[in-house]
Amino acid sequence: MKLVPLQLRLQRRPGPLLAQVMAALEARGRPLRWAITAVDSHGLLVEAVVLV
Repeated sequence: MKLVPLQLRLQRRPGPLLAQVMAALEARGRPLRWAITAVDSHGLLVEAVVLV
């Protein structure tokens, strides 16, 4: 097992935001902590630590 820091830029889609963030993170590992650190016209920046 290894802890991996991530920065993801996500495009916002219609529907629940939590489900979108979790799906993007779970595609890269098991999310331990995450936060939305920026929002702009291009989308969201999510910083996270995942366990792989």
